Amino acid sequence: MLDRQTVERVASYYPPQEQAKDDMVFSEAFRKPIRARRYLEMKDLLRIADWKSPRPKPLLRSNSAELLQTVSRKAFAERDPEEAIRHLDRLRGVSVRMASAILTIYEPDTYTTLDQNAWRSLARLGYVDDPGTNLDAFLSKPETYAPYLATCRNLATDCRVSLRTLDKCLWVLRGRTPAEFFGT
Repeated sequence: MLDRQTVERVASYYPPQEQAKDDMVFSEAFRKPIRARRYLEMKDLLRIADWKSPRPKPLLRSNSAELLQTVSRKAFAERDPEEAIRHLDRLRGVSVRMASAILTIYEPDTYTTLDQNAWRSLARLGYVDDPGTNLDAFLSKPETYAPYLATCRNLATDCRVSLRTLDKCLWVLRGRTPAEFFGT
């Protein structure tokens, strides 16, 4: 099980190169204009893709500015996490995991990034069920996000850490327990 000390200790092993990428997208300079206008521009979407996964950038570029503005505005106004994901999922190149990253950048105190490493860590620790052999397909379903987010919110609250700190911890663990990670 996780507690505050363990989460913070594991999260401190988050690689510096990943932290540098985090610093770019979680900075006030990047987030403030997005939050002020309440929608994404293409440059924002591409920068988030550089952070989460640059592979879909050609597809992302094929979305019109109008569609990107409409869909992101609806997603950012939506209070239901699954519906917010579904709005963003309408964009070419935006998967459920990319949509969760977009929401996380927009509101890091409300959302967290859906990630295979984090899911594996939560499953190994007994917080979520292991979906079996096709984790990628399971995590591609919009209905997967809301329960995942609820689990992360509850765990972050119980451990008295931010969602972002919990996310870093789960990413670092990569499906291991803290004892396995530290070799104890």
